[in-house]
Amino acid sequence: MSELELRNFAPGDEAGLLDLKCAVFPGLVRANEAARFRWEFDANPAREPPFPRAFVLERGTRIVGSFVFLPYRVQVAEDVVFGASGVDLCIEPAARGGGHVHEMVRRWLAPAFAPFPFAVALNDASRHLFTKHGAELLGGSGESIAWGHFLAHPHASPERPALKSEVVDELPADTDLLWETVRRGQRLLLVRDRAYLEWRWRAFPFGGVTIVRALGERGETRGLAMVQDDRKAQDLYVAELLHAAGDDAAQRGLLRRAIALARGRRGVEAESGRTRNVLWCSTRDARQLPVLKEEAFVLVPAPVPTFCARVHHVSKSGSVRVAEWATAIGDGDQLFNCNEPPPAAIPQPPTAAINDPRPDGR
Repeated sequence: MSELELRNFAPGDEAGLLDLKCAVFPGLVRANEAARFRWEFDANPAREPPFPRAFVLERGTRIVGSFVFLPYRVQVAEDVVFGASGVDLCIEPAARGGGHVHEMVRRWLAPAFAPFPFAVALNDASRHLFTKHGAELLGGSGESIAWGHFLAHPHASPERPALKSEVVDELPADTDLLWETVRRGQRLLLVRDRAYLEWRWRAFPFGGVTIVRALGERGETRGLAMVQDDRKAQDLYVAELLHAAGDDAAQRGLLRRAIALARGRRGVEAESGRTRNVLWCSTRDARQLPVLKEEAFVLVPAPVPTFCARVHHVSKSGSVRVAEWATAIGDGDQLFNCNEPPPAAIPQPPTAAINDPRPDGR
């Protein structure tokens, strides 16, 4: 067998990466993965990251292993840096055992690669691998962050102030102003400005997202929530819950509207026998927990995503710890496969379209 070469991603590798991913992970639909790849990178507002799109393990001219890095903008204290979300780590069985996977993970977590490398929704094998090379774990292991509102149980909301809310088709014009208030209450989180929210929830190729807006007294946006519907898993998620720290009235208005949407979906589908039972929410922000509990969300001992990361960037105000990461249920690739259409519903795109490099040559 010819020797294996580990190199950085180059334009034209897309088709080989998708072929490998679909061969290693059973049940994937090639057309879905092509649509996801174009969205993840070509539409991504995190432009020109300091790291390659992937590490590629090649035998001859065939890709037999890869580790892909999805770029995000990350707020670390007062600074904004690039985060490298490690996804789709895979290698053909015949290429395993030579230490190549360990080398890819070691390079990804090295200080020179990215200011904030992270990964989401890990299995036991990847958890062990990543922590062995220096990543720190939070969420899903040692703490539970799965909160569920059981839709079949009657609940009377407490008499507490709640902002009016509405379902909107477009992100409001003052979304970036909301983001500025949200970011002041956190030290480590993914940037959630209008560009990110448009990409993550409006440009998401498989849909199923409802935008909820909480309105202040002057009509300003005091909060946003994204309610993600996954028809395949029969689950509903409050995938984003954005409001200023301590703005309980905004949080309460968003949650009540999300619950109403979930109950409405449950009622529409009751006759089909495929009834939604739970609206899920996930938060590591202890300030949000009192309102969640009052609105009948309960902590559920359920399998929840494990997050891992390293923070290499040191801001002017000092170092930031991984444990300060204010994760959300929509971070990373946790909800990326919601609402994927079945194979028959998607025409297979021509290989040439996948192989074409971006207009800027990247």
